[in-house]
Amino acid sequence: MSMNAETQRTTDADADAARLYPMIDRLFFLFLALELLASIFFAPLAVAFAGLSLFTRVRTSRWRVLVLFSLALLIVVLVMAPFIPGFQPLNVTHEGPEQLIE
Repeated sequence: MSMNAETQRTTDADADAARLYPMIDRLFFLFLALELLASIFFAPLAVAFAGLSLFTRVRTSRWRVLVLFSLALLIVVLVMAPFIPGFQPLNVTHEGPEQLIE
């Protein structure tokens, strides 16, 4: 009987340890890290990793999917903003001081 009680305590402890960070949270943090790393090399790749998360268990949580896509879009806009006309004023220098053209 004591062997069964010890085995039961061990399985309960293992189950509690596994519940500390469920699989969906591990996948969520993995995709967050992948988005941040992907944005270093190629910014739109962050959106691709957010899209790939829809093929995992993360898709069951609407909040997590929203966070992943929001972060990916924010990264893309921040990285690509200097190349989109209208996000930054154009500085033109022509034989004299700089003039700001808006």
